[in-house]
Amino acid sequence: MPPKSLSASAQQLYSGARGAFLAAQLVGDVCRPGFIAMLALQLELANIRHQVTEPLLGQIRLSWWREQLSAMPSPAAGQHPILQELVAARAKLPPALLDHLLTAQAEALDYLPASNWPGLQDWAQRIGRAQLLLLAAQLNSAAADIPAAAQDLAQPAGLAIGLLQLLQQCGAANLADALCANHQGGHQGGHQDNTHQHDLSAAVATVRTTAEQALQQAAPLLRALPRDQRPAFFGLIATKRLLRQLASHGDQLNRLDYHRPDPWRAWRLYRLVSFGRL
Repeated sequence: MPPKSLSASAQQLYSGARGAFLAAQLVGDVCRPGFIAMLALQLELANIRHQVTEPLLGQIRLSWWREQLSAMPSPAAGQHPILQELVAARAKLPPALLDHLLTAQAEALDYLPASNWPGLQDWAQRIGRAQLLLLAAQLNSAAADIPAAAQDLAQPAGLAIGLLQLLQQCGAANLADALCANHQGGHQGGHQDNTHQHDLSAAVATVRTTAEQALQQAAPLLRALPRDQRPAFFGLIATKRLLRQLASHGDQLNRLDYHRPDPWRAWRLYRLVSFGRL
C-alpha cells in the first residue's frame, strides 16, 4: 500500500510504475511536483488502451484529455486529481509535444499503430520522444525552453523506449504480422507452428536489435546532458533491463517484468543521475 501522505499522482506511480516513482525522488524539491504529475498523466494516457473494450471509447477519453489539457491552467473539469496537480505545480505543457503524445496514444488504440516497420519505428520515436521531452520540460525551473542537449538525446532515447512500449502494447504476434512477409501469406501442413514461432522470434529480434542500436547512440549524449536533466531519461535504465530480458527469453513476452521494483533499479537510477551512464 502506498503511504497516505503521497499525492494522488504519486500514489498512482507508487502502485502502477514503481520505477517512475523512484526516479521522481531524485528530482529537486522545486521541480518534483510537476515531474510526478507529468509521469502520472503519461501513465493515465497509456492505461486507456487497457481500460476500454473498443478503440472508439478510447478515442473519446483521449479527446476529453486533449480538451482539458488545452484549457490549462484552467481546465473545465479540473476536479481530476492529475489536472489539479498539474495546475498547482505550474507544469509546462508545450502544445506540440502534447499533440504528439495524444496522437500517438490514439494510434495505439488500433490493432497496430502502423502496418509496416518504418511506420512502427516512426510511431515509437514520436511517442517516446514526446514523453521524454515533456518530462525534461518539468525540470527547467527557470528556463523557458528545453535544453538542446535534451532534445538531441530524445531522438535515439525516444526510439528505444517507444519500441519497448510497442512490444508491451501490441505483443509479438501482431508485430510478426507487420514484420514477417511469409507469415502474412499463411502456412501449410505440419510446418505452421514452427514457422509461426520463427516469425515471432524474428519480430522480437528486429525490435531488440533496433532498440539496442538506439541505446548505443543515446549513451554519449546522456553523458553530455546536464545533471539536473538526467531524471527525465530514467526510462533508459528500464529499457536496457528489458532488452536483457528479451535476449534471454526471446519471444516469451509474458516473462518480461515491466514494473517489478527492486533495490538494483533504485541504484541504477542513482547511477543514471550521478554519472550519466547506461
